[in-house]
Amino acid sequence: MKLLKIASLASALALAAASHAAIITLTDESIFDSQTSSLSYQDFSAGSGTDVDGIGDTLNTANATAVTGPVIPGLEFSVSGGNGLVVTHPGFFGTKSRAVGANTFVESLFITFDSGQTAVGLGLLSLLDQSIFKVSVFDTSNNLLSMFDTGPVNNTGDSTFLGLIANGTDLIGSINLDSYDDQAELVDMVKFGTATPETIKIPDHSSTAILAGISFLGLFIARRRMK
Repeated sequence: MKLLKIASLASALALAAASHAAIITLTDESIFDSQTSSLSYQDFSAGSGTDVDGIGDTLNTANATAVTGPVIPGLEFSVSGGNGLVVTHPGFFGTKSRAVGANTFVESLFITFDSGQTAVGLGLLSLLDQSIFKVSVFDTSNNLLSMFDTGPVNNTGDSTFLGLIANGTDLIGSINLDSYDDQAELVDMVKFGTATPETIKIPDHSSTAILAGISFLGLFIARRRMK
């Protein structure tokens, strides 16, 4: 049973995570939370309004409004062009939560931190339709650390989780989200802070195959013992 437990954990990590050079990505929020500590948390549940409201080109602690609710220090949202941000409210096109994103579909969303972070978690939404995002992660000097594609990002219901953990000495300074289908990129949650020292190291493809083999072996042995 111990081998089965280890095998199941290895399989879960292999399936839920991937490595993109200096950044480890996680799609399982519970695994991300287990690898991080002392996270600052931002959502927009304290905002007010219905359907959708336009706001300025940037959103941070200094210019937060009743529509957005408070924004915690150290975090800023902005867009690639000059057409501003929007706040969408629960129920807008079937979404469950209040979210902030680009006002026009051809612009992309930037999330910037005042200081470098080792761990960032995001709740992603794609409006009006489901789409794949190109994610670009930069360090505090605006050097590109990693660029990769998400899986399909939800356009209704719950947001799609994406966790980023800096792999090594690099720190995350900003993130750009850009929909390949020119949908509006929104986030309903950002949490950021520190990855714990035992942060998981995601293996390369050959190691992943070994982990998968261990998992199947564990299941096979457990099954034989049950007979």
